[in-house]
Amino acid sequence: MTTSLRSNPTDLPPLPSACLPRPLDAVAAIRDVANDRFSMRSAVSIRRYEPRQMIFEQSQPCRHIFEIIEGTVKLTIALPDGRRQILAVLGPGDLLGLPLVQQHNTSAIAISDVRVKQIARSVFDASLLLQRRAAAQLQKQFLKMQDMIVSLGRRNATERIASYILETAKSGNHDDATPNQPPWSFTLALSQTDLADHLGLTLETVSRELTKLKNHKIIRMCGRNHLEVLDPSRLSEFADNVSYPQAAVNCEAPEPVSARRRGRAAR
Repeated sequence: MTTSLRSNPTDLPPLPSACLPRPLDAVAAIRDVANDRFSMRSAVSIRRYEPRQMIFEQSQPCRHIFEIIEGTVKLTIALPDGRRQILAVLGPGDLLGLPLVQQHNTSAIAISDVRVKQIARSVFDASLLLQRRAAAQLQKQFLKMQDMIVSLGRRNATERIASYILETAKSGNHDDATPNQPPWSFTLALSQTDLADHLGLTLETVSRELTKLKNHKIIRMCGRNHLEVLDPSRLSEFADNVSYPQAAVNCEAPEPVSARRRGRAAR
């Protein structure tokens, strides 16, 4: 005799109400999608800034990072007595607001018309790609800070100005640069006042040193901030203090140490 294992559907226990199929609520689905899109727009947005406008200020809470889409931005630190130090000039592709701490340790000020992507910290924390980019940029900034320490501590005014021009000419953070063959032509992002704050010099010293390089036919100023490097090798000598070109008219240049030694030996 065969026993049937099939049971009567009426004998099965009822399903919980949560498991029962529900009719599609189209209005609720559209509302959820709209809320998600609004949340994404509030987490990542595009902002524009005019020259000299503050993007974020030193000591403000650090709630976002910013990716520069176009334009140039300077990072500054203000001292209690009103003096300031310009730490870096950043351009398209760079991230602002690093390192991510409770409060910004610098101020970010637009130099030109700037367009940035504002990114919430929650988005940054969830993005491995952004974190890798931030790590690479911080490593690059660390190396530049080492060079700045040497510059401010050991280089004289001529070496600081020459080194800055040489580095700017070789970097990609300038307009219409042609570094393959002299003259190298580009636009300085920093004004002479900003350059003084960046290199720890006075405005008068910056003006004097630029005039010295012009008189030696090493650079040529075309307009207010547009500059051409006419002789990169001599500029490199000024930057490295290897030797100095002979003095031009109305321009003084230090005599090389080797020449002074030869003069004393002859006497």
